[in-house]
Amino acid sequence: MNNVERAIASFSDAFNQNNLGSKKNEPNVTVLYSSRDPASSLDEFYQFTSVYIARSDQTTLSFFIQNNQSSTYIDDVSVNTTYGSQMIINGGFDSGTYKWKGLWSYSSCSTFRYGYSYSNCADSKYAYNSTLSQTFSTTPGRLLYIGFKLRWNGYGAGIFTNVTIYP
Repeated sequence: MNNVERAIASFSDAFNQNNLGSKKNEPNVTVLYSSRDPASSLDEFYQFTSVYIARSDQTTLSFFIQNNQSSTYIDDVSVNTTYGSQMIINGGFDSGTYKWKGLWSYSSCSTFRYGYSYSNCADSKYAYNSTLSQTFSTTPGRLLYIGFKLRWNGYGAGIFTNVTIYP
């Protein structure tokens, strides 16, 4: 473990001992990404990353999508611990939506611009008010590194994306 990892682990342990459960009025949901009524489509996958300190032994990563005559695509979802353990199962949707909850489909989402190619992804297929989520085991107070790729093919009113994580 290098110095940065030790510092993160130390901070995480201190947070766990001093803060977990001490603030009863804190919201339980953390917004990782939110977009409403985009001005243009996003033709290529865009990588989003965030960090989160686990607050429970079970954590849920959720993608809420509202589409108005468009589709939203999700790929390469990952939640890693400081020690490199992957918490998400089937984050690349290579096995369809196995281990994911929600009424999404999966499809071939290949894009070849800029040298990238993705085989499968989750596809909202013009769904209105649709959620895709996965719950996984965590250790309270541990730092989680979250990553996912998004793209959408529509724009304007009625399109909403909200990515959250919660205990």
